[in-house]
Amino acid sequence: MNVALILHAVTCPDLPELANGVITYTPPSDVSTFLPDEQRFIGTVATYDCLEGYQLANETMQNVCVQNGTWNETDIFCEGNILLLQQLLQ
Repeated sequence: MNVALILHAVTCPDLPELANGVITYTPPSDVSTFLPDEQRFIGTVATYDCLEGYQLANETMQNVCVQNGTWNETDIFCEGNILLLQQLLQ
């Protein structure tokens, strides 16, 4: 008798694009390498980096995919750093 084991891995949805910045995803170390990179499994860390002249609106630089399939932070965005923008324009 053959038995097939079907696993359903909990994943988080892709985060929206970060205006004036980039998001880099790091999968958890315990996820097998044969699973697709584009999947955001529990423990995946999203790191936020703003472009030059911008800074994170809050101090949170990372977001983590948690067990219920959501991200632990919901309001991360880049805002213009007025002083830095002025220096860049000089």
